[in-house]
Amino acid sequence: MVLAFQSFPIAAFNFFNQYICERITVTYQVKLPPALDDKLTNNEISKISYAPLLFLINGYWMLNPEIFENKWEYIDTTLDSMKSQHFFKFQVNWAFPVLIVGFASFFILITQKIMGAALNKLGYGMQAKEIAVDEDLPNFYKCVKLSQADEVIAEEENMQNKFGLLINDPDTIKELEEVEVPKKSC
Repeated sequence: MVLAFQSFPIAAFNFFNQYICERITVTYQVKLPPALDDKLTNNEISKISYAPLLFLINGYWMLNPEIFENKWEYIDTTLDSMKSQHFFKFQVNWAFPVLIVGFASFFILITQKIMGAALNKLGYGMQAKEIAVDEDLPNFYKCVKLSQADEVIAEEENMQNKFGLLINDPDTIKELEEVEVPKKSC
């Protein structure tokens, strides 16, 4: 218990340090958001599809009553290895529904891996068509509404006056102060 109280200042400093580093990175390093397509999303979906299966396996292991029994086996000499007594036994108990859902999830994952292309053609996939990213987007400063530009400028001035913080890059504020009424809608 004493160790937990002794490590609290270290943890608090770690969280504070991470907060400050993230703020500095966002403020001074990341000027504009990156142009992203659907590659990141598709990569994450492919990786995270295994998480429910691992969760179900762990849930079955924890709910199985055989894990909590105090079973052990004698060994004759120190050279012999002791068996763990943790063997898979098929039995119907309160962990059985988790096992059924785990097998169903495993079957679905295998089916998606083997027949993914055919399932996509039939409309049972994650993505029916490619997302078209318009790379000919107009310049932000030519499309921003005057009211939105004034709001960003006012927020920046408020943060500088009250807290002494720069939220936006000074070049961004300068560009927003020079914004005119757009000649055509964006």
